[in-house]
Amino acid sequence: QAAELIEGLPAEVVMAETAYDADHLRQAIAAKGALAVIPNNPSRALKHPLDKHLYAQRHLVECVVCEEHWLQAGTV
Repeated sequence: QAAELIEGLPAEVVMAETAYDADHLRQAIAAKGALAVIPNNPSRALKHPLDKHLYAQRHLVECVVCEEHWLQAGTV
């Protein structure tokens, strides 16, 4: 289902948490020409490189999205 969420959306980078570490999602991201920034599942035999600096920025994105959600909820 995660691949359906990014279908049709332009992106240079797709960030996700470890739960989304799946080959089919990584392939869908690569097919878009985007970089997958997803930590490896600990049970993964073949480890993919992770840009830790970019992944650290994920927290900032989540804060902005959460703040916008609460601002919209307060104006409804």
